[in-house]
Amino acid sequence: MARHDFASTLEKAGKNTSFNSGGQNTGDRRERLSAEVAETARTAAEAELNNGVRRDREVARTHRYSLN
Repeated sequence: MARHDFASTLEKAGKNTSFNSGGQNTGDRRERLSAEVAETARTAAEAELNNGVRRDREVARTHRYSLN
């Protein structure tokens, strides 16, 4: 949900800027913002995955030590 709100905010910023009166600049800006949103989402997903992997390793390490 938060990612959607962030994307929506960036998209609105691209549409409502006073220096973009339309034409090619608006399309370029939207494309760039879309790429930034995708990169942010990808980074967040990678961080979440890394945190999950780290947590799994810690659980495995704790479990292994408790068996010995």
